[in-house]
Amino acid sequence: MNRYLTLSFNLLIILLTLCCKDRGGDHPIKELLDKELQSYSLRSEKKEMEQFKDPTELGMKGDWLIVSENYRVPESFPRIHLINRKNWTDYIPKGVQGYGPMEITDAAMIEEGQEEGSFWVYNMNRRLFAQFSLTDTSMLAIDQVKFSESMAMVHFICIATDSSYIATMWEGEYKLVEFHKDGRRIGEYGRYETVEGHEGLTNYQLTYLNGGWLKGNPKNGLFVRAAIRRDRLEIFDHAKKTFTIIDGPDKKIPPFRLVDAGDKVHMDISISEPFRYRDIAITDAYIFALYGGISHLEYMETGELAKTVYVLTHKGDPLAKINLDRSISGMVVCEKSNLLYGITTDEDPGIAVFELPMNF
Repeated sequence: MNRYLTLSFNLLIILLTLCCKDRGGDHPIKELLDKELQSYSLRSEKKEMEQFKDPTELGMKGDWLIVSENYRVPESFPRIHLINRKNWTDYIPKGVQGYGPMEITDAAMIEEGQEEGSFWVYNMNRRLFAQFSLTDTSMLAIDQVKFSESMAMVHFICIATDSSYIATMWEGEYKLVEFHKDGRRIGEYGRYETVEGHEGLTNYQLTYLNGGWLKGNPKNGLFVRAAIRRDRLEIFDHAKKTFTIIDGPDKKIPPFRLVDAGDKVHMDISISEPFRYRDIAITDAYIFALYGGISHLEYMETGELAKTVYVLTHKGDPLAKINLDRSISGMVVCEKSNLLYGITTDEDPGIAVFELPMNF
């Protein structure tokens, strides 16, 4: 009897393991075509922010906009700015640069978190999450969660549940990996699809080609990968463990060459090729995808990074194209006030405020 119980238990473990591994290659693919979308043109109001130096990421919690600075700004400069979007005067600097307790070196991602009165940032360089208060004026974090060695290859990472994270990896077999907060790998989802005409590309090369941003909304269990080197969005439903892929508006793979560096064969894409998706915002009703289509060379000459936002349903159906009157980098959307906020990319960066149309 004990032998049969042991066999049944082992079989159960195997089945549970298989359920946590999406075998990939069978995800629905939808098309995003400009000509089929309702188009809107929006004008913005720019809020000047003399506190900014080189802002990169934008988040929001309640009435506060949360802006992180490029890690290259001077060490004495705050890593994070809090701006009250209701009055545009209340301001709190956050983030002491350093490697000591409750200090950070960068804020590569901003997470609302589940706790009232605080938010979290992902410190990529130090491999940790840092929690900051919205209700005090201290620049230090109030808590830190250091990643384990098993999470050493994490690239971008989002809070998924009260006990787990969803992450993209610098290199790997899967599009998304789920970690328990104690560092255990508990899920692997979505193998990379092969590229027609380039079936021999390695996981390392496919990770680079499909790499980009990761944004999540734990409330509705959606996480979106937005590729920067090709026109591809990937919506992951955490409850169903399924992906929906959206290709477009340009479905072509950018030209590339493979460079043998000895240890690895790298994929090289020219800097004259346009960068594609630049950011994602997920609301209770829609997915907003900030699209560039502008190369780094053009950006250096013009200061324009992205002036287009695509609106999609949670199922990945494209609804609308929004043309912005100014270039932005990061963005957030407030459903209650129907406003989109973005970091401007001009010489004196501030916050652009756009009123969204109501009839997607």
